[in-house]
Amino acid sequence: RRQACEAGLGRVVVTMPSAWMEEMSGAATGGGEEQANRRAQHPAPEKERQRPASQGRSGEYQDEGEEGSWINTLLPFASLILTVLMGLLAWYMMKYRIARKPIVKGISTSVMLDWDITNVYEYVSTPDFRTEWHMAAVEVNGPAIDHSAVTGEVFMEELRVKGKTVEVEWGVLERQFPTSVSTQYAEFVLEGVATIGAGKGARKETWREVLRLRAGRH
Repeated sequence: RRQACEAGLGRVVVTMPSAWMEEMSGAATGGGEEQANRRAQHPAPEKERQRPASQGRSGEYQDEGEEGSWINTLLPFASLILTVLMGLLAWYMMKYRIARKPIVKGISTSVMLDWDITNVYEYVSTPDFRTEWHMAAVEVNGPAIDHSAVTGEVFMEELRVKGKTVEVEWGVLERQFPTSVSTQYAEFVLEGVATIGAGKGARKETWREVLRLRAGRH
């Protein structure tokens, strides 16, 4: 038999013995039958036969990809919720924050008196005399206001300031009494809660009054 194949513009003629051709054809046919017999005897697993040929390793990461997409979708919402919660917390702290201690208020002034320090101290530390020298004092009440007040004693004082009534509950916080006329320094400290105004518009403040006495040269 002769087989011919065209290559380019020429023709190539190959002459082969017929016995070779028959042997090669039989080998090809027998090889195909042998391979078919092997497949019949050893079938492929069920999952492998059902899986598409196009499915490679990418299928193994399919679940991971879906999980990542859900995270990317929920992340903006989680960020928004966190921002709202932080805003609510800041609003709550501003509205219901712990009340700060009222600011201590007072007036600083100085007076020169031609009197010995013991008499001056006795005068300014006796609550009953406050209506004579304390600014805007209208009335003083208390269980013991007729002597120099000692540490721990309390008394009430009513003031009239800019047309408003102010009631102050004073307490003696500290006192340094002059022991003699030669004492150079003495101190009388009061602290109290002042109620300014009346009714619903009333407010409270913490006041402190410090009286410092210094003796001059005789």
